[in-house]
Amino acid sequence: GMERVYDVKSILLKNRIIKLDTAFDHNLASSICAQLMYLDNDNNSPISLYINSPGGVVYDGLAIYSTMQYIKSPVHTYIVGLAASMGSFIANAGEAGHRYMLPYATNMVHRVSSGASGTSGTMYVQELQLEEVKRSFAETQRLNKILTEVYVKHNSKGKTYDEFMEIMKFDTYLGAEDAVEMGLVDHIVNSVKNSKD
Repeated sequence: GMERVYDVKSILLKNRIIKLDTAFDHNLASSICAQLMYLDNDNNSPISLYINSPGGVVYDGLAIYSTMQYIKSPVHTYIVGLAASMGSFIANAGEAGHRYMLPYATNMVHRVSSGASGTSGTMYVQELQLEEVKRSFAETQRLNKILTEVYVKHNSKGKTYDEFMEIMKFDTYLGAEDAVEMGLVDHIVNSVKNSKD
């Protein structure tokens, strides 16, 4: 019967693998954070986080990041498709020396345009009162400061805060070699066999 059909997510979870493969929103953050805490509670061996995401809500990305920092288990990150905006941010925050990228994957970094969402573009403000605009802008600046500091903290090539502010001014797309060069990932892997250090 139907009860015999295994849920892929559960099978992957048994092998300490988590897939982050949608846009960042409250549901994604809730699911990823719960999986990280569940696995960490089970034991403290490495967790593999596979990323293919266009980005999304910054607060939800920061919830995942905070949980990764909070748990004891190291989180090894694998960019398998596009890791854009918050996707890139989470991939960058993997365990030092264990941030992997597949050869044809893409890493995209940029600044956020508003706290609500990590999509680039103009924040339309006609409808808002000036005070609200100012507060929103201040919050966007606060978030960009946090994101940039975290990128710098996990960077393996000594890139500075100012260098990241410059890089993140516009959407910057990087292939695997460039992402390694910039210190956003540590290794390019063709197969799982190569990543078992």
